[in-house]
Amino acid sequence: MAVLFACLTIQAQPANAGLEKTAEWGGSSFAAFLSLQSVALDSNGNAYVSEYGQNRIIRVGIEDVADLNWQVSSMPDPARLFDIRIDLAIDDSDHIYATDNLTGTIRKFSTNGDLLASWTPAVPDGTVLQSIAWESGSVWVLTNTEVLRFAPDGTPQGSWGGFESSCCAANPIIRGDGNGHLVIAALKVEPGVTSATKSVYKFDPDGTLISKWSLPAVIIQQWPGSYPIGYSGLAVDGSGDIWVSSQGMDPAIQKIGPGGLEGPGVDTPYSASPNAMAIDTGGNFWTVLLGGLKRIDASGDVTGTWGKKDFPRYAFDTTGQVGSVAALAAGSDGTVGVFDYELERVHTFTAAGDPLTRVEDIIGSPPAKEAVNLYLADDGTIEIFNRVTEKLTRFDSDGNLLGETDFPLEGAIRDFNRDPSGGYVAVGGNPTRIVRFDSAGTETASWPSVSSFYDHGGLPWYGGKVVADSSGRIYATDGSRIDAYSSTGDFRESLKILEDECVGYGAAIMDLAVDSEDNLYALVQPQDDDGQVAVFKFNPDLQEAWSEETPGYQTHLAVGPDGSIYLGGRGKVSRYTASEPLGSLEPPVCEIEPVPPVGDFKVRKVVFGPGRHWAKVRVYAPEKGRITLSGRKAITRRVTAVRSGVYPVSITVRPRYLMTARKVRRFKVSVRIGFVGPNTDTSRALTIRLKSRLRNLRR
Repeated sequence: MAVLFACLTIQAQPANAGLEKTAEWGGSSFAAFLSLQSVALDSNGNAYVSEYGQNRIIRVGIEDVADLNWQVSSMPDPARLFDIRIDLAIDDSDHIYATDNLTGTIRKFSTNGDLLASWTPAVPDGTVLQSIAWESGSVWVLTNTEVLRFAPDGTPQGSWGGFESSCCAANPIIRGDGNGHLVIAALKVEPGVTSATKSVYKFDPDGTLISKWSLPAVIIQQWPGSYPIGYSGLAVDGSGDIWVSSQGMDPAIQKIGPGGLEGPGVDTPYSASPNAMAIDTGGNFWTVLLGGLKRIDASGDVTGTWGKKDFPRYAFDTTGQVGSVAALAAGSDGTVGVFDYELERVHTFTAAGDPLTRVEDIIGSPPAKEAVNLYLADDGTIEIFNRVTEKLTRFDSDGNLLGETDFPLEGAIRDFNRDPSGGYVAVGGNPTRIVRFDSAGTETASWPSVSSFYDHGGLPWYGGKVVADSSGRIYATDGSRIDAYSSTGDFRESLKILEDECVGYGAAIMDLAVDSEDNLYALVQPQDDDGQVAVFKFNPDLQEAWSEETPGYQTHLAVGPDGSIYLGGRGKVSRYTASEPLGSLEPPVCEIEPVPPVGDFKVRKVVFGPGRHWAKVRVYAPEKGRITLSGRKAITRRVTAVRSGVYPVSITVRPRYLMTARKVRRFKVSVRIGFVGPNTDTSRALTIRLKSRLRNLRR
């Protein structure tokens, strides 16, 4: 009788013990990426730009130095971070007015960031304060339906409409022209997004329409819908001329006159459209452009650029906050160190999570920020290794720079760690080797790796882990198995964790660590993780001591001198205490079960590959024929069934639907599996969830 192999996961329960979470800390209340929104200029030549990642205003002084920043209001719950919208206006006395959509409030500041006044306009619930302007001694606040007028102290002075703006399309913008008029740029979208019109209006202060210029708006067809493109920037120069910017315009900044758009316009780098702009007395355009602030003269030449590194790093105290853990280390004194690739810093903590030292601005642009190793020396030295630059940087316990050492290796270094017996150990090179270095960065020994290592997402600095114990033994993993070597490089053995006999591979191994007694720990992601990871402990002979699952997707592992286990992932670090004896997780085993009756084409089981980056679906073919797997995002597969039976078909994502991403993500892949035989023509629909650490599914 034909047989079918099915996989069954059996998990033993802990024996009166387990991993107990004894502390947890971290979390980040702001977005680390730079996200500028609006720009305004005072009479002294200072520029002010709003940034929603920290809900703040940044001042760029007349010396072109960003010398001050302050918060508009406190940070919201992370779920409301993208609700922040800050538009800026400046009055004749250089007071700064800002919209605060989190609270529906207008706030008035001095040029030094002192709060002078605030008020909340009486508008219906859900109304967004889209834009703000100063003109004719009044503050003008724009919503999607009306213009609200206020005295400088917030006293209401009336409202009016007369312009067309569709909710949830391009944000309407209001500006004063310095001559007693209000200028509004808005987008009107017809039902069904069949057409759209972008318009610029000029009004008297009483709401009387003076003029209107309209153009058809471009509509971009992009899944999952249609997106009309309105004006992204609006500014008025000292002569009263109106300038606009919009995606797709060439040049990107153009003047509007009686006949509509007038040339020649102003070019921008890469013809990119500013998201906001203001014009100074010299005719220079201050633009929110390409992720930063740029000053562009009338000829299109960039005369000033300010990016993330040029602005104050924080507008408030971020001590104790953790964005995303890219490296985790535990010192012999119980100190815990985190390299945070979102905040681009190292932060050390006590074993209880109390913050100690912060070392800021130590790593450059991606992907280097994620290709980092961290070590805490016995004397308190903080060591940071950048696998891209192959450079080790040392800081003292107070965060002061001590020095740097190069560790050159032909071929990329995939992982790097301190060797407790002296020096350092790495896995990398081409072909892949295990390499020992002394403290000066000189290679002292190397030998070929038993396992083959592969680039992850085309980046050669990933895809491996290596650790050494105090006896000089070395353990390396390519993510699928652990290879053990003696101190002299002799291969000892290989170990797969939770190996599935049905498919021939085990759980995905994400990180390794050793404790003071030379026990080895592994952080793994089981095939059927169900939102959990597992920690395994092995003695120096690679005999399993215990294994235990813990909820949450953690990616990094460290072990403290007292045996405490630290796990780090997105936004937090958790400390666990293990009370032995613990339980033991059993690998999936294959059981034999009868084949279903001939006649039905069936999807039997989905089996995920290491890390859940791909999958195999097992289908039963009732007779000989052709099995076809297809889908918009999946690579088409065809398998010939020579007889009735069970056949595996791989599911992988088409490369054109992938793009680089920092974070681990899950995404859906919908496929249809069909079978055609002499007496059968049928298909089944299936949707699975895959994961990716370095790549993300395009829509």
